[in-house]
Amino acid sequence: MSVSTVGPSAVRPVPPPRVATRALARAETRILLRSVTLWAGAAVTVALGTVWGWTRMPTWDSIADDAGMAAVVLAGVLLALGHLAASRDQRYAATEATTSLPAGPARRTIALLVLIPVAGLLAVLVLGAQLVLLLPDVPAGTFDGWNLAPVVLVPPIGVALGITVGRWLPATAAGPLAVVAGAMTVLLLPAVGGDNVGRWLSPVLLTPNWAPGAPEPTGWHAAYLLALLAVVVAGALARHRTVVSAVVAVLAVALGAVAVSQQARDRPGSVDMPVTEAMMDGYVGPTVLRCEEHDAVRYCALPGYRRWIPLWRDAVAPVVRAVPAGVAGALPGVRQHVGVRLLPPVSVAPPTVDVDLVWGRHGTWAAQSRVGLVQRYVRAVTALPQPTADDPFGERTCSGAGQLRTVVALWLIAQALPDGRAMLDGNQVRLGRLTAGRAETAAAVALLGQPRARVTAVLAAHWDAVVSAAPVGDLLHPLGVGRLAPVGTDQATSCR
Repeated sequence: MSVSTVGPSAVRPVPPPRVATRALARAETRILLRSVTLWAGAAVTVALGTVWGWTRMPTWDSIADDAGMAAVVLAGVLLALGHLAASRDQRYAATEATTSLPAGPARRTIALLVLIPVAGLLAVLVLGAQLVLLLPDVPAGTFDGWNLAPVVLVPPIGVALGITVGRWLPATAAGPLAVVAGAMTVLLLPAVGGDNVGRWLSPVLLTPNWAPGAPEPTGWHAAYLLALLAVVVAGALARHRTVVSAVVAVLAVALGAVAVSQQARDRPGSVDMPVTEAMMDGYVGPTVLRCEEHDAVRYCALPGYRRWIPLWRDAVAPVVRAVPAGVAGALPGVRQHVGVRLLPPVSVAPPTVDVDLVWGRHGTWAAQSRVGLVQRYVRAVTALPQPTADDPFGERTCSGAGQLRTVVALWLIAQALPDGRAMLDGNQVRLGRLTAGRAETAAAVALLGQPRARVTAVLAAHWDAVVSAAPVGDLLHPLGVGRLAPVGTDQATSCR
């Protein structure tokens, strides 16, 4: 009789809980990074952040707004994926399989929290892609890293919220419902609590800064978002560690309350910190302007916007080349201002043409900014009627019929634009309060048919006369422009 002996079977030892937790964390990371939905959401986020800022030259403030709201979209995708990951061990009869794992439910929840830093790194990658797509344009204005914090913190909050909902409500429908509820909350928060609370609870600060480069409570808003993230994580762990999670949640809520109150208090323009003239002068006053002079024109930009001076110069240069040298006096300067008020004049003469914090970036939008500056600059060069104190928006129009300065202004604008002739034909050239008739437009078209040097030479001989409000007869007859009919009694009041 023979006896066979069988050696002990090779059984892999059960790993310690910590080792199992790390292994689960790595597995969850791989699953998330292999998700087509994740990368599709990242691509949509990059596209949205880029398209929303496509029409205007980028500034750090506009990037924070556009990329921040795009990050909310990425947070929604991560919320859904986080819910699926957290509820995975309770779907499709997986409960019996998960009970045999060396890591219990608490350890599995801790392993899932690795998705939070992964979401943060993904958010940084998405922000970098948006900045790369802006090239060769570089953001203008003052960089504030805290203002970009929501771009990096909102997606981790989304995935943490998904994990929390998945741990408490593992039903498949709870994930999409949480996304919808989150979207509605983000949309409604700015309207909650009037002007003091709702906007500070919003994940992204969309309130424009009162002055470029002025301090804002963006650091406190980042602290609020970190507190919110801690509250959500505590909610997930409360499923397993109630006391510790409750203590963390209470401390986080207290930090969030302090951060929100500090935001409301430290915001310039609030009751506790009104904007004074001294504060304005320190950020948008004449002393902070960065000025350059090109072709006898002085260009002044606010701090961080000096790289826009070439854009203004490209628009103004064709007008300057057409104006007779030495006969127009000092040429108007170009000066940047903010929406809260116009800057006080640096000097009485020469006049100054204002530009704001927005400049078109592509196609039609860039053309509109160029046309607007050209028209304002020509109105200043030819001393056309400007808005008055009782009519700041120039709503009270007057007629420029019969005045050669109307023709000269139309010609200066048209010759400075690539499609100037088409704009004249379409009656799209605007001279502020002054309105032009068909005869003046036809005369400007006639001047476009002449060499620019010849027109400039004739204007040099009669500059003071042709830019005056009085009818000056046939001074432009050598250029094919005859006498213009003056304003009749049945027409609008003549401009002076």
